[in-house]
Amino acid sequence: MSTKSFAFRFKSYRILILLCLLCLLCFNKANAFDIKYCDSLIKSGVDAMAKGKKIYFLAFHVDYWNRLGWEDRFSSPEFSERQQQYAVRMSKRLIYTPQFIVNGTEEFAGDDSRTLYSMISDALQKAPVSALALTVHVEGGSIGVRYKTGKTLKNTSLLVALIQKEDSTRIKRGENWGRFLHHVQIVRQAKAVKLYNNQGTTKIYKPDGFNTKNWEVIGLIQNDSTGVINAASKADFKQL
Repeated sequence: MSTKSFAFRFKSYRILILLCLLCLLCFNKANAFDIKYCDSLIKSGVDAMAKGKKIYFLAFHVDYWNRLGWEDRFSSPEFSERQQQYAVRMSKRLIYTPQFIVNGTEEFAGDDSRTLYSMISDALQKAPVSALALTVHVEGGSIGVRYKTGKTLKNTSLLVALIQKEDSTRIKRGENWGRFLHHVQIVRQAKAVKLYNNQGTTKIYKPDGFNTKNWEVIGLIQNDSTGVINAASKADFKQL
């Protein structure tokens, strides 16, 4: 199918291939150590290396550290379960934070900046298997997401993630009492949509505190069995 036939268009397959695909998933908890590496590395080194290429960063806050004295308000058992799924796929016996997952298939410790930059460099040489375009709009108490893919791949789903671009937390208990932690690219919701066709719509609820300036939607086309991410895109709310 020609890209020109889409109601909203991909820039072009050629441009998409040149931009390549890099999705960084970071599983962390809201403490000084994890924030220092997951968030700070992304804000500095990754931005510098991107040079106009498309790098998608999603920070999933896990909930299994909440038992230590204070609760991470961004954490979710769903995100902890997602991390466990990656461990199973990669035959890893342990889960930990901070942890980076690159394009759904490789992982490393979030404090290893040398590995991070090396994997970014390698991943940006690879072309995506498919393509993805998203549009978003607010519908009362929900957010509507429309998607189109380059081609339909078997055994794949679209992960729709609602991202809060940044926020801060004042720690009231535990080892970081009294500190303010700055967070970036916080996954606030994640919804999987099974792909049977190359286009469709879905909805996610609009959380308290939502605004069109500090939020965006990132979509990932992912193989249900292997976890491989075949395409990614994002949509913002600037038009609202």
